[in-house]
Amino acid sequence: MKMEVKVEKILEQIWELDSADELRTINEAVVERLKMLRNIGNSLAKSQFRVGAKVVWDSNRRGYGVQSGVVIKKNRSRAVVRSESGVEWTVPFNMLREAEDEAV
Repeated sequence: MKMEVKVEKILEQIWELDSADELRTINEAVVERLKMLRNIGNSLAKSQFRVGAKVVWDSNRRGYGVQSGVVIKKNRSRAVVRSESGVEWTVPFNMLREAEDEAV
């Protein structure tokens, strides 16, 4: 509830601004903050998995269903995972989950 009041006050103050330059400055600050939060989230997700980790991910959007495999490489924002069938997938870290031992 307290956060909603803070956001409401910020929005009120934004509406009181008369200058496009002031609005651009605020926009730049918001964009930078969002990038920072996204980078923190990506770093946390990336740190949860090591090369050799058994993982699962849901690729239903591509019509393949739940897949499982082993992380063979870590890139900046995605892992290269070799599935049980030997196919290599490039999967965003935030889509990966630790596999149960019997699943892989």
